[in-house]
Amino acid sequence: MPSNANGTFSTSAYNETLRDDKGAYRLDADTRWGRMSAYYSMDNYAENNPYPTAQGGANIPGFGALYTGRAQFVVLGDTKTFGATAVNEFHFSYTRDTNFLGQPLGGVGVSLVSQGFDTGPGTLAAISHSLAEEE
Repeated sequence: MPSNANGTFSTSAYNETLRDDKGAYRLDADTRWGRMSAYYSMDNYAENNPYPTAQGGANIPGFGALYTGRAQFVVLGDTKTFGATAVNEFHFSYTRDTNFLGQPLGGVGVSLVSQGFDTGPGTLAAISHSLAEEE
């Protein structure tokens, strides 16, 4: 008996791959204006999903999608003390996030035969293929 529900497709023939590169840098300096600090963080990612059903993709092989993006974060700060009881603090932050979700990666040039369709003379696949060529 199959281990999945009726009407669903499951295979391990195509891998879902994820590349996730992250980096950060922090700099602190004591100056006459106080303690100055800067922090920068970046996260690049790329995911190749062979079954992108969340964005309306197919759950069969050959119609994958690519998800890419970058998140960036910058924080600038200055902390200045005035005697033993007073502190002045300033912070500025900026966040930028870009995402490109579900960009089609497959589906072009996939033959009907590779998907299990009969393409012999007189079949519906042969007729629809000839109509597509006429357009």
